[in-house]
Amino acid sequence: MNTDGPVPTGEEVYHGKYATIVLLDVPVGTVIALDTREWQAGPNFRGVKMVSPGLHLLSTSASGGHRSGCFLLLRPGDIAVRRWDTNAEVIAQPDAVSEEEQERFRQGVRSYSLDPFLGAHDPASASEWIPLTSKWTLRFVESLNIRIGETVELSHGALEGAEREMLDAQAAAFAELDIREGESPASSSSSALHLRHPVLPHIDLQWRQSGAKGADITSHNTDRSELVRELLRRLSERMGVSPNSPEADAALIALQQTAFVLMVYGLSLDGVECWKRIVTLMCGCDRIVRERRSLFVGFIDALCDQLQACPKDLFINELSRENFLL
Repeated sequence: MNTDGPVPTGEEVYHGKYATIVLLDVPVGTVIALDTREWQAGPNFRGVKMVSPGLHLLSTSASGGHRSGCFLLLRPGDIAVRRWDTNAEVIAQPDAVSEEEQERFRQGVRSYSLDPFLGAHDPASASEWIPLTSKWTLRFVESLNIRIGETVELSHGALEGAEREMLDAQAAAFAELDIREGESPASSSSSALHLRHPVLPHIDLQWRQSGAKGADITSHNTDRSELVRELLRRLSERMGVSPNSPEADAALIALQQTAFVLMVYGLSLDGVECWKRIVTLMCGCDRIVRERRSLFVGFIDALCDQLQACPKDLFINELSRENFLL
């Protein structure tokens, strides 16, 4: 981790400006990632300090490329304590650490006894992470079947045929529902680790309507403005806002940002597909550009930030084929 630059005082680190994440029992060599930064755990690793407040993605990979992690909402002075699940090779759920044990480690952080075992998070990471998640809100993140703090499967995808069609149907149905607290679609669990995964809405790239004339079908598939309106309607219903409101526009940009984060930092094939479809959709709808200029300004701004942060092999990677950018 980069520790260059001004070193905050203990008061700033533990009681004011920053948050701390304590990670217990992480095996040596485990890949740990927080937002845009990634490293391997050493024998003395116990967590990360100097984490800026806000929504963060903490992810891990212990074997192969499989990724799991949790979304954390951290406030100034927060100290999150999590333990490693050696059987599942993931960060254990929050209740794996008792309240008494959590308080003991929080006292260890505040008394600086854990300080030698905490890596300092790179301050430059915040300036990279914030533009990539600028439209995220707690409500939006939770609408994707994500509970803050709960460990979820990130590298989800690669289903084909009937399984993929079933997942798309589940995601499309999920987008129409106002999920009550504590409920989720039955198929949103990983059969291997029994972890839920983010459910991204299905995005159509072809306009279909029973009984439509050939000229209408050609028109709507040449200009996908109607498909953008349909996606905005579904997102606005989920968020409880008007389809024509700035909040609906923000939800679409938040979806674009979430798909990108899951694609790049969660190694999610569902994220790859969702991001590709959003970019393809938004770059093929001439009519709605004149109606919702602010939406497209937000889309272009987000895309520019993403292209600056994307891996160098994005334009030659097999997963990115058929994207208009290539």
